[in-house]
Amino acid sequence: MRIWILAAFLLVFATVGLAMFPRMMDWNTYRQDLEVAASKHSGHDVTISGPIEVTLLPQPMLMAKDVTVANHDSETLNFGLVANQANVSFKIGPLLVGKPVVKTLYLKRPTLSLTGGSWQRLTSWPPRWRDWAAPLSKLDLEGISIANGRISIDNEARSQSSSIRDLSLDIRIDKPANSVEAVGLFKTKRHSFTISSEFGRPDANGARAAKLLVEAQNGQEEQTSLRFGGRLSLVDDVPNLRGRMSLGGPDLQHGLAALAAATGYPSTFRFLKEAQPFAIEGQIEADREGVRANDMQLRLAEKIGKGAIDLQLHPQHRLNLSLELPTLRLAEETGLVDFLPLDVLSKLEVPPGEIDIRLREVAYRNGSARQASLKLHTSRDGVTTVEEAKTQLPGLIDIRFEGGLYPAEIGSQLRGKLAAVGDNLKSSLNWIGLMKDHDSTEGWRNFSLTGDLNVSSVEVALTNTELSLDSSSAVGRANLRFSERQRLNLDVEFDRPNVDLYLSAYTPRQVLAALSRHLSAVDVDANLRFKRLIWQGFYLENGTLRSRAENGQIFVDEIQINTVGDTTLSLAGTIDIDDRSADLQTQISSQQPFRTLRHIDVDLPINASRLRPVEFSGAIKGSLDLFEAEFDAIYDGGNAHVEAEAGWLDDRLWYNLAAEASHPDNQALARQFGLAPVIPDGDADGPLELAGRIRHAAGTPWVASGSWTLGPTTFTGSLSFEDAPFKSPFDAKLSVGVPQKDSLAPFLILMGLKLTNDWTPARWLGRLPDIGLRSAWLESTEGTLSLSSKGGIVGDSLAVEAALKDGLLYIKRVDARPWNGRLQAEMTLERRREQPFLAVAISLDQVSSAEFAEWIGAKSGLDGPLDLRFEASSVGFTAYDLIASLSGTIEAELGPGELRGVGIPALKRSLFDRSADEGSPIDRSLTLPFNGIDATAAINRGIFTIETGKLSVSSEADGEASADLTGGLDLLLWIVDLTVTTDDRGIRDDPHQPPAYHVIGPPNRPFGMIKDGN
Repeated sequence: MRIWILAAFLLVFATVGLAMFPRMMDWNTYRQDLEVAASKHSGHDVTISGPIEVTLLPQPMLMAKDVTVANHDSETLNFGLVANQANVSFKIGPLLVGKPVVKTLYLKRPTLSLTGGSWQRLTSWPPRWRDWAAPLSKLDLEGISIANGRISIDNEARSQSSSIRDLSLDIRIDKPANSVEAVGLFKTKRHSFTISSEFGRPDANGARAAKLLVEAQNGQEEQTSLRFGGRLSLVDDVPNLRGRMSLGGPDLQHGLAALAAATGYPSTFRFLKEAQPFAIEGQIEADREGVRANDMQLRLAEKIGKGAIDLQLHPQHRLNLSLELPTLRLAEETGLVDFLPLDVLSKLEVPPGEIDIRLREVAYRNGSARQASLKLHTSRDGVTTVEEAKTQLPGLIDIRFEGGLYPAEIGSQLRGKLAAVGDNLKSSLNWIGLMKDHDSTEGWRNFSLTGDLNVSSVEVALTNTELSLDSSSAVGRANLRFSERQRLNLDVEFDRPNVDLYLSAYTPRQVLAALSRHLSAVDVDANLRFKRLIWQGFYLENGTLRSRAENGQIFVDEIQINTVGDTTLSLAGTIDIDDRSADLQTQISSQQPFRTLRHIDVDLPINASRLRPVEFSGAIKGSLDLFEAEFDAIYDGGNAHVEAEAGWLDDRLWYNLAAEASHPDNQALARQFGLAPVIPDGDADGPLELAGRIRHAAGTPWVASGSWTLGPTTFTGSLSFEDAPFKSPFDAKLSVGVPQKDSLAPFLILMGLKLTNDWTPARWLGRLPDIGLRSAWLESTEGTLSLSSKGGIVGDSLAVEAALKDGLLYIKRVDARPWNGRLQAEMTLERRREQPFLAVAISLDQVSSAEFAEWIGAKSGLDGPLDLRFEASSVGFTAYDLIASLSGTIEAELGPGELRGVGIPALKRSLFDRSADEGSPIDRSLTLPFNGIDATAAINRGIFTIETGKLSVSSEADGEASADLTGGLDLLLWIVDLTVTTDDRGIRDDPHQPPAYHVIGPPNRPFGMIKDGN
């Protein structure tokens, strides 16, 4: 019994000793020996920086902290492994005889750093089995475990890094079955990956069945799976893989993002319209020569494409890739380049070879880009030649690029020739979201562009550019530099850019808002020139714009515009886009104003070509909502000063303008503008002086008020007018002092009236024009007019009050003092009937009959106070029609006066002395006093017919006689037919019918004769 107790005691003591003895030793003294042994067995440099512990029970194990494994072969991919803790377990049997055999390897929080990655450096790929796997096979491992690991990849050639984290991996090696199983997982920034693989027992030829499954998820329902099934074997000590591969999932965007993340090129890849299922299947072969897949089938949303890949690895690296892709449907919110993986393309390193990619259709919004193709040739010197890159956008816009991707100090540089041509640029701009459907329907059609494109990580430049759009063209260069604030440099010369056509759909506020959005992040240096330009109906020539924009402010160094007539506009100052404010100075000079005004469609008569040079200068200061302007003008010894406040309120312009102007000779000024009448200079000679104010805001009446002087004539008044859709209301008040023909003539000419030397009715009576009345404005406007005048051609005074409403012009009162008497009148002109209807009532009191007759072009020889009452109406579309349909009555009373003229002897003989000798000499200086004339006449279709007419005359020698007046006046023919017949049958007991005096012919040249009563 004691022996068993002793044996048990010795066993316990030995066990405790085996457990305690290794902990009592300082294993750090064997650090160098352990590093050498580990390096020999692993085939790589191993360094142990932390403490070392060894345990024998329950399993012999070596535990080391801060272990580093490195490989510094400059011809291959370098790596460095740093583990927080490495546990190596040994088999007990071999360890007891002094031949340690590693059983398992456990790494805690290891970090694997990979550097290199250049295709040019991987000259020894693929590595042979004995170079990397054989040392591990000699360890006779049964398992490898990794917990909470991390892999960091640093691509020196691309200055790019990526990482995976939370790596957990368990590898189990079944020695009896000679098979390997591995399961694990890892994460990237947005995705998690699970891995499971299995390599079965080798067959008689050493080939193993191989299976691989990789699944990627991003925390949502999207999942992408990579599967492989085939065989793995060694041929000439190099692994050979043969089998079938499939890659697929319910969302192509997720698959691309997961693939980019797993290979070190993270990207969001959010550009497709919706989740589109995809699948890639095909046979794959990987051996010493390379990787090949020649029968790949691509399925995307029930559309099928195809492709092939041949990656040659030995003896030199070469890639041949051919893909034909089906339709891609992009999301409507996708921007211009969002769907292009530019972050991947800029970093992607491709070995030498040929790449041919074709895309049948890119469906986006309401159109598609078709027949996109890309042919690349990659070379060993890092140059990628773009042999062909083309597509066709909606609107039949063909785009082509030829060039190459070249190595540069920073990243790569894309250089080449860009060309685009088509018939409907607007359709393409609308397709990519740069133009809206309701924008200008005209223009933006015929389009062509050629230029040299240069794109790098710091700059995009387009040089030697020629652009043609509609009838516009441009040549020059542009480049955009990337920095903390992007900077755009423009040096462009335009010809015939039609600004109205291209920006007609935008208000000034919208244009400013667009500038604010762009200039808030981009600085601009612009040097722009144009030969010819159309803007707001202005045709401009030879313009220059030099400006720069920095931090939202525009500094206008120079804007100079020339146009026909040697007109030059200069502008300089600053514009603050963020505050929507400006401080600008401007100058305008024109050597030939007539040519300039005619060029902008100002209708001036040809005799205005004598206009002299004019100069303007001024300043504008303030914001778009409220700004102030002040201008001065100098012209032909005259000057003008204008001050204004203006702005936009709810996208509507408002302004308040005050002006003062003067010129020493108003008639000379009128003649220069072709407005002076064809009359000699007269009483209207003198200076022009003007002072007034105009204010207007959209939705409110346009109001003007002020006074101006033309020689002796002075105008003072106000006008309120509103441009409304159906009825434009107005209210006008005007007072004129000492009006002269010469002063009024320019206004009449501006109103479209052809003025001659004599503009009394005598010029048009008998020659009535058959031209339609401009009466449409009666139905489109309504308002009131108040006019007063005194002196000059109106005599003592003139007052007019009129109203217009619902197509009816009502002159309520005309009160004047012409011809040394008084005139009062009322008139209505109505457009509401089928034809314009005119009704007029005129009253003349004690006017000079001689002056009145002269005004209407008659030669009556009567001189006395005249009272006249006239009422009539007519209808018609022309002045001729109105006279031809004139109907009414007229009453006239002529007070005591005299009859003068060559017909007085004949008239006297017919009234008093019928026996006088007709052959006696005629005394042309004779006058015949008369006591009065009283007559009434009817008006019918433009013809006056005297119904009752009495003439009473007296003679010192012959006493008093009275006569009847018969006949009338034809207004259309302007012919008078008047007969004077005495009604005294008892004079001198003459039994015969008394002779009659007959007057016939035009009133200004009548013919008189005596008709014998017998």
